[in-house]
Amino acid sequence: MSAVLRNKNTRYLIKELRNRSSLKFIGDIPNHQLEARLVLPVAIARWIELFRAQLKNKKVLNIIIAGSELGPDSVDNGIWYQLIPELLDSPKLEVNISMVGPNVFTSTRNGFDPSIHGLPNKSLVKNYGGWNEASFHNQTIGDYLRANEGKEIDLVFLSHPGFENHIASWFDPDELGAVIKRGIPIASTSYDIREYHQEQWLARVFGYEATGKIDINPFSLEDEEAMITSFICHTLWEFSNKSPSVDFEPDLDDILKLNDHADFTHALLGSGDFHYIKNVLGKPPIERNGCKYIGLPNNVMVEIPSGKVYMNLGNSYKDTEIVIPKEHIDSYPADVEYAFEKEIWIAQSFLMLTEMIEYALSGELQ
Repeated sequence: MSAVLRNKNTRYLIKELRNRSSLKFIGDIPNHQLEARLVLPVAIARWIELFRAQLKNKKVLNIIIAGSELGPDSVDNGIWYQLIPELLDSPKLEVNISMVGPNVFTSTRNGFDPSIHGLPNKSLVKNYGGWNEASFHNQTIGDYLRANEGKEIDLVFLSHPGFENHIASWFDPDELGAVIKRGIPIASTSYDIREYHQEQWLARVFGYEATGKIDINPFSLEDEEAMITSFICHTLWEFSNKSPSVDFEPDLDDILKLNDHADFTHALLGSGDFHYIKNVLGKPPIERNGCKYIGLPNNVMVEIPSGKVYMNLGNSYKDTEIVIPKEHIDSYPADVEYAFEKEIWIAQSFLMLTEMIEYALSGELQ
């Protein structure tokens, strides 16, 4: 059992690493700064242990960090990925890291500040035992593979790919599809289990699949830049070896659902209703007096199965006399514990309700 399995959290892991004679040079680095540097290497090592343990037996491990950009992915020019052999208790393993992405020298994180998570502009490590820096490639993963057709690649690791914002670039058959055609395993990370469900749904819509195996990573790191609580490398998962056929076309209904969800998310973030996102969105219906209620934004609840809409006007919910159509109510995906489809249903309910209220108000004004 390696370090990423026998330690139950980052504090214990760092304590073990500090006690290793080969890592004495990390002794002067404060814990919070080490945590920021370790979060990606530890996630990769843990993914290897849990999903592809045979990779530990290789002499040389070639790993691509795809979609990499300036920030936690590339701190200190990627030297910390050289800790992967130590984390796997495989000190003779050689690791080569390639940082690949169209934003590898910039950031899409609203202007990444290196001071976040205690990441200074210059490394605190004065002598890191000859560790190699990562190589940096300002290319998409597909372009990189085509430029390196003869190179052996053992793993492609997606560090929070943000599929919802970059659908066309990731799910192009010449991008992730090219990775799968080469037979290279694809690892991915999500900020929480909710995002995992969203990303695996998006992958399925565009002809790809997650295997369904996940790990809730005990070494994740809270993302201090996020508007709602989320954790870097919280959920680890993997793609299957399925890729879309040449003539594959996404279902138009799924694309419309995706657009509805995007409009809904934009409205939520614009309103600043982070309490709803964190505590209500996608949660199971509330049961009261033998009825079930699903929460919508703005203190609104929909009764199941009647479709009646109630609004909190102070100390209690009042009947608005608005009724959501039965056809939509019956389509609620109640038979799953959690699924992105629930968020889509809520998004469609919210947009439908907004249109109904606007229509009613326009009638009153005429």
